Amino acid sequence: MIERAAASWRTALHPNVLGIAALVAVGCGGHVDLGRSAPSGTPPPVTDDHELNAQTTNLATVDAALLSSLAIDDEFLYFTSRLLGGEAKLWRCQKANCLATLAVIYSPRFVDEYGLRLFTRRLGWQQRAGYGYALDDVEMCDAPDCNGPHLVPGAKFEIWDEDFGYWFDSKNASLDRCPLSNCATGNTVLASSLPTPETALDFALADGRVYWSIDEGILRASVDGSKAAERLTLGKVTEWTSSRLDQESSSDVTVVDMELDGPYVYAALRIGNQNANQTLDCDSCRPGIAVARWRSSQDGAAREWVLSNDADLADLLSLRVFGGEMVWGTAGGELWSCLADRCSTSKRQIGIQNARSVFAPVRQPLDFVAIDEQAIFWLSVPCLPTSWDCISNSSPLWTLKRTPRIPQ
Repeated sequence: MIERAAASWRTALHPNVLGIAALVAVGCGGHVDLGRSAPSGTPPPVTDDHELNAQTTNLATVDAALLSSLAIDDEFLYFTSRLLGGEAKLWRCQKANCLATLAVIYSPRFVDEYGLRLFTRRLGWQQRAGYGYALDDVEMCDAPDCNGPHLVPGAKFEIWDEDFGYWFDSKNASLDRCPLSNCATGNTVLASSLPTPETALDFALADGRVYWSIDEGILRASVDGSKAAERLTLGKVTEWTSSRLDQESSSDVTVVDMELDGPYVYAALRIGNQNANQTLDCDSCRPGIAVARWRSSQDGAAREWVLSNDADLADLLSLRVFGGEMVWGTAGGELWSCLADRCSTSKRQIGIQNARSVFAPVRQPLDFVAIDEQAIFWLSVPCLPTSWDCISNSSPLWTLKRTPRIPQ
């Protein structure tokens, strides 16, 4: 079983960059005025040719200043909303009948939301002290009804299991954990002398290990500290090494995003012009973006190139993989997917965001995308010129969309 956090809560959101706020919903279409009125009416029809070809449908339009990343389980969708100057709300709806079941289940106590997570039937979000995004505590409650809401003092969790929360301590260059019940009692260092990036991202739990990514590579450590931390070499076979953990990569290869799905660890790589081929052990790799995967627990297994030397990867910013289907978003606002086993022949563009940042693109998590066994649910983001400078293509509202999965 794999549990993952698509991005770090501690990534600062620049006010001039299109944000990670997200919401996805299913069910009858309609307009949702969060915090003001009940949903009613129907959304506009899909008009984009790519969306029509992918059988994308508009499910609802949403009027809210800030929406959180989506959390999803077998039955429900969860997200938070906040109007400018208004209180935050935690919403829930049934995936099969979202608009009719949409309800507020809690009013969180944080000042500014930056993401909602759901692991081991526990919802959690980071409290923040104000506009500067200073960390405070994690607030948690039990899904699906948000029973027993409580603060976990001193917590900096990126991901959690039944008993512990895990995070990267950049000050001490360590991976730490503490009990979910009360982090103030002290933390346990699981691995130390780790590379110290500005931000550690893409946390995931699988097979007794915590995985995360930094610009220079992909790392993992055991959840109990019993095994040394390791780095994936990114070579032509699966090879984990503990010999170069505190050494910054001198190669011309960086990790744009990382995902775990099934037996594989996926990485979107930015390949440069200099010594990238030596790092990748690849004589034919060209500069640009490529997606590769390795069998994470099978040492010596051959690396597989999922997609490379492809123009549609040129400005990839984010990656998601679920059940063998890979989804990626681009700096130009495009959303693509393919079957990882045959990506080049199954690739399709499934939609276009309504707004794009006019500033230089930065790494952004795909928190506006959620995937289950039947469909990809996603959000077309509006332009909010009061918050950031962007190019608006159409509606000022958030539009909720659904695209069927590719048959396998």
